[in-house]
Amino acid sequence: MALIPCSLSSVSKSPLGWLVASAVPIVILSVTALSLSPSSFRSSNYTIRLYCASATLEPMSKIVERFNQSDIAGRANITAEIVRVGGSGELAGQIFAEQASPDNLGCDIFVSADSLHSQTISDQNLAVQTLIVASQHPVIAISANNSSSLASFDSLSSLLNSGQLRLAIGSKSTAIGSLTRRIANSQGLLGQLELRKTTDCENVMTIAQALAVESVDAAIIWDSTIVQFNSINSNLISQTVYLDPTKKLYGSIVVTQIKSANKASDLFIPYLLQNFGSIKNELSNSGFSSPQDPTSQLLEWVD
Repeated sequence: MALIPCSLSSVSKSPLGWLVASAVPIVILSVTALSLSPSSFRSSNYTIRLYCASATLEPMSKIVERFNQSDIAGRANITAEIVRVGGSGELAGQIFAEQASPDNLGCDIFVSADSLHSQTISDQNLAVQTLIVASQHPVIAISANNSSSLASFDSLSSLLNSGQLRLAIGSKSTAIGSLTRRIANSQGLLGQLELRKTTDCENVMTIAQALAVESVDAAIIWDSTIVQFNSINSNLISQTVYLDPTKKLYGSIVVTQIKSANKASDLFIPYLLQNFGSIKNELSNSGFSSPQDPTSQLLEWVD
């Protein structure tokens, strides 16, 4: 396989990038990687352990169910299971801790809500391959009963200054919290945001719930979170405006295979590619946007 110079740092040119990421050398996986044989796994049962960012739990639960019912899983006598859910930063930290353990019986597949944390994993030489499957955008949201006019980040700033707005944001360890702070910092509003916020949470769905019961007046969450929350809660929250009106700043849903002793995980990303039509539908139903050509988003990290 030939090396192709590439950078993940150009948001405006990359169809599914994030705010910033360092340049890394990559190689595109060969077509043969999509036709892995499950014969080597038939002798015993294997479980592929997934760590999923909370923003991805709904579609990934359905995708894992599809995988477990697939021929490739049946013939290989393997199953996939979501064993840990949390903020992307929190999960990445857990993976680092597990890699330092001699047993290393933790994560096989890491599904993050931004490319920054998957980049961090690859920078530490812990990633085998990475696939960007979707994207989502940060938005300002309010409860359905709230008549507040929040047409921009500036109007949010004015209301915060007046002390008339209870605002919830994600913690620094979450993808949404990290991106929110980067955008606020770029507009000179980070100090004010940190000072005036009512709460920050480790789970984006917890933020949505606080908004729905009107414990807070507004929140910065993903557009996909609104779709997922309202699908089971009768449209209790609504979107007012994108945090970045250009929509150039967003989080990428990144599936990363972690270096581990469980070789069954070699089959998971190829399964996603081979069945991307149905995978894309699940992601779309949960409010995510997906690339037209997923193979262009498949990367193998090299030392």
